[in-house]
Amino acid sequence: MEEECNISNAEMVVMRVIWSLGEARVDEIMNQIPEHLDWSLATVKTLLGRLVKKRDACN
Repeated sequence: MEEECNISNAEMVVMRVIWSLGEARVDEIMNQIPEHLDWSLATVKTLLGRLVKKRDACN
């Protein structure tokens, strides 16, 4: 169970954006992702979905 609670490097990028903004919509998060990562909106949505599942599983 503990392994499921760890977040990946990509998920950490998203979390840092959320922490810096405090609260954000997915398009606002997308605008803060470094361009060199070349992520699509679908990638950000997928990462957010994984983070929500982990939050629910680890609480």
